[in-house]
Amino acid sequence: MTDRPCPRVTTTWWQAALAVAAGLLLGLANASADPAQWQSHRLDAATVAVPADWTANRTNGGKDLELASPDGQRRLMVWWWFPDEPLLGYPDIVSHRKVTLAGRSALYIHTRSGGRDTITVTLDKGRQDKRRLHLLFEGAGDLGQGDAVLDDILSRVTLDGAPSADPRRSEAAPPSSPAPAPSAAAAPAAPAGRVWLGRVSIAPPPGWSATVDRDAVRLTRPDGVGRIELSLLADGQPMPSEGVEDVDHTVTAGQPATRLMVRNADSQAVVYIFDEPDADGARASLTLTAAGASAGDVATFETVAESLSTAAPTAEPGAAEPGAAPAAPDDPDQDPFAGLDLD
Repeated sequence: MTDRPCPRVTTTWWQAALAVAAGLLLGLANASADPAQWQSHRLDAATVAVPADWTANRTNGGKDLELASPDGQRRLMVWWWFPDEPLLGYPDIVSHRKVTLAGRSALYIHTRSGGRDTITVTLDKGRQDKRRLHLLFEGAGDLGQGDAVLDDILSRVTLDGAPSADPRRSEAAPPSSPAPAPSAAAAPAAPAGRVWLGRVSIAPPPGWSATVDRDAVRLTRPDGVGRIELSLLADGQPMPSEGVEDVDHTVTAGQPATRLMVRNADSQAVVYIFDEPDADGARASLTLTAAGASAGDVATFETVAESLSTAAPTAEPGAAEPGAAPAAPDDPDQDPFAGLDLD
């Protein structure tokens, strides 16, 4: 619930001093009693703490946790969600952003539908069975600025009972493990340069050729066998369905996406369709197509997928931005300080 500004009132100095003193005493009392005012609830590897006067119920055979404030103004549901649908791309989404939950990257989404606001927070990466911790919060009023109680709850979420890990560390190895030495099987080196399709860009792998037109960016392996294509899936245009063998909802390049494995008679493809649409409702689609995609092809494709960006194109030193008009020749009569505010 969003805090509303209090009406301005006139107070004497002693009333103000008394209010400050009372606030300090109340703050000290709350701080000393804090552990007793929160109750922890475990749901598999996750632990969620809420104020002790909240009610807690387990549903769906104990797999879901429902928590509610005594006044009924706040309600929190927690479960391990299997990613069977996109998180973004819906018209009721007001805003979304990346946050850290239990030391790990998560997606925070604020939605509004039928005059009621909700906030969901979902881990980007799932556990071994691909399920991700998912929290759905409902509160009375406008949640555009979040909710102080929810923020406090989120700050207390833990996984496996361990203190929050540094989200910048890799979860694949303990923090004390040394970094693996490079090998011949390592992922391809980061490619130089970028190619754009509107505001979407990718970095081609070294040695691959690139062709760009108004509909797509096409990258071709030197032997011509493997191809990677960046295109835009128009609003309302369905995702591929024929030959789909596997569907996974994941996160790549820091963005939620749907990953498809497609097999046809003479080729197979790996497809990423990013959930977040552009201003026209179109979504970026990235496809690797090969007669027989090897592990190396897929590793190269994953590197390209991780390079995808929707930031505005920027020119490299000495180079024009994509689509920019050529620079005008030097004019000796032109004022070099024109357009500059020299005050």
